[in-house]
Amino acid sequence: MNILMISMDRGLLGKNPLGDVTDRHRAYGREPGVERLDIVVFSRKGFAEAIISNTVAVYPTNSVSKLLYLTDAVKIADSLFKKHIYDLVVTQDPFFTGLVGANMKRKYGSRLLIHFHGDFLDNAFWKAESPLNRIALKFGKGIINQADSIRVVSRGIAEKLHTYGIASEKIRVISTPVDVGKFVRIGSEAGKDFRGKHGIGSAKVLLNVGRNDPSKDYPTLFNTIREVVSRYQGPVCLVQCGARLSREEVMKKIQAPAGRLQVVTMGLLPHAELVSAYHAADVYVSSSRHESFGKVLVEANAARLPVVATATTGSQDIIDPGVNGYLAPVSDAAKLAEHIVHLLENPELAKIMGERGQKLVTERFDGNKNIKAVVQYWRDILA
Repeated sequence: MNILMISMDRGLLGKNPLGDVTDRHRAYGREPGVERLDIVVFSRKGFAEAIISNTVAVYPTNSVSKLLYLTDAVKIADSLFKKHIYDLVVTQDPFFTGLVGANMKRKYGSRLLIHFHGDFLDNAFWKAESPLNRIALKFGKGIINQADSIRVVSRGIAEKLHTYGIASEKIRVISTPVDVGKFVRIGSEAGKDFRGKHGIGSAKVLLNVGRNDPSKDYPTLFNTIREVVSRYQGPVCLVQCGARLSREEVMKKIQAPAGRLQVVTMGLLPHAELVSAYHAADVYVSSSRHESFGKVLVEANAARLPVVATATTGSQDIIDPGVNGYLAPVSDAAKLAEHIVHLLENPELAKIMGERGQKLVTERFDGNKNIKAVVQYWRDILA
């Protein structure tokens, strides 16, 4: 089968990749029955086509303006359809990538699969982030109705779609594939090396991984860390990976008493070093306002880290409170801090929760199983 994917993930072009996005799509292309997987990526100028494998290729739109992403993606998709017959068009969301996919379906009769990688429906936080989000949601509902099938990454998103009248047989829940084994195989020595490299010493490490995006709600994270420092008697270190924030900027926002907090900030890390960061930490902290899944929470649990997170749609699918972590209301820094301090003061409990978490995510979110499940869904749609 030939698959055409419409994406906004410039990590596929080597631009600021966070995690294993390229490996994941290469793995899709290795699955039996996938003859070609071509991916059109919304991008500004300056990117070259990327050949990921003999079955997977990536085509940037190289648009002079974001306003031209849509029309440029349609042009590239049209040119690809002239060369190949695509059985299925897969889009990253029901908005602009979804518009391209719906256009291809009308023109060429291909099946249309829409992925939900975000928590858009009935989400006040997402709507408030931009006036355009409200507009996008209105036309997105029309795109949803044109889809032959919908893949969601958590049960909570499926439940929301049901309230919109989307039939259950049209929806399949398949979480984002995570290479859990990578985090299990690397042990404590990698964590010690990471601590030594960054001069962390014996401080308790609170880890956060994510881009600098409004959905991550870093003001709440910083308020949480300030509260932790005021409650916990020992030394604390915040390690933030991916947001490209300076140490001085973060220290200024947290305003912790002098000498009570160490901050280590890093941009996007190679995946191997990111795995070491997980193993260097004592607790993983997420302050997100909304998440459709929460890949980093799975990664943290896989590295035997207990997780303290806000109760987003995605985190509720991963965290069993009191078993592999704790959940707090969205934007509630005091409650997040309370859970974190409890784990720091009870290291044996934190260790047990981490071990439970590793067992849980290994059973439920194994990347190889989910990659096969995604490709099987493609087969089922075409059948």
